[in-house]
Amino acid sequence: MKRDETKPSHILKRSFLLHLLIILLTAASVSFAQDAKPKSTSGWSELLKKAWSEFDANDFDAALSTVNQVIALKPESGNAAILHFLILNRKEPERDHSADATRIIELAPSKAWIEQAYLYRANTRLLQEDYVRALYDCNGALATNSSSAHGYKMRSFAYLMKGDYETSRRDYERSLQLDPSLPSPFVVRAYWLVRRGMFTQALADYEGAIVWKPDYAEAYVDRGVVLGLLGQIDAALESLKKGRDLKMDAVLEKAYNGVGSSPFWDLDTFVIAYPKNARAYEMRGIFRLLQQNKAAAEEDFNKSIQLDPGLRLEIEKAARVFN
Repeated sequence: MKRDETKPSHILKRSFLLHLLIILLTAASVSFAQDAKPKSTSGWSELLKKAWSEFDANDFDAALSTVNQVIALKPESGNAAILHFLILNRKEPERDHSADATRIIELAPSKAWIEQAYLYRANTRLLQEDYVRALYDCNGALATNSSSAHGYKMRSFAYLMKGDYETSRRDYERSLQLDPSLPSPFVVRAYWLVRRGMFTQALADYEGAIVWKPDYAEAYVDRGVVLGLLGQIDAALESLKKGRDLKMDAVLEKAYNGVGSSPFWDLDTFVIAYPKNARAYEMRGIFRLLQQNKAAAEEDFNKSIQLDPGLRLEIEKAARVFN
């Protein structure tokens, strides 16, 4: 049976987990860690205080050993659950930490932490293609914080995976009201497709994102990259110019930070993943031109031509457009 490559089942990989953890949890570990630290210094709480100090010193092995002692003495400690989660997230970011997330939901003293734990567990369930339980967790996050932009964004993505485009769009629009910088669910899925080399399917998702949001500069920029990787250079340059005209920062940030301000993917990562893809160097060279980094652009263009001499005329045309 021919595999349906438009389905997400084979692209829900570890990179999304790592990147989403950056978005959802890194800020939380800074914002809420102080609130989670114990105020008392007696008994088990003194051990917990010691574990936090070890964590702050990046001695994760010692911190894990100490916090495990706390959990043995005080299994109902929400603060210990939070710290255990943070330590393992630093030590083993690719591991499934849903058990810790569940303990945080049940025990954490802070609503902000409960929201983050729901979102983490929803993300894990999306990776497992368990969309029903992922929606349950998104709803849990939104019940905890009705203004959770990431809660609406993730629920929008879950509905997209289920094929409920109308509800997905409604949640996406709500997420934009709360945080206009958030990417559409189509753009998130397109990231996975690009990383898998599935450019045609990714292009369809960027088109879908633009239909939802016609002034979506970042989607035009990413669409231009994909068109370039497909060898459609004229359409690629046109899409890049459109994105530039809508929002110059969308182009300037793209080479470093993926889609707008999010770390979903960047051309540096793509070049590492596909070191023999001549067009990847060509597209990165174009962005470096836009950043006024002509020396680096020339280096990329030379590498592109070295890999595929037939791209010389394309590159000369791109240089004329963006110089």
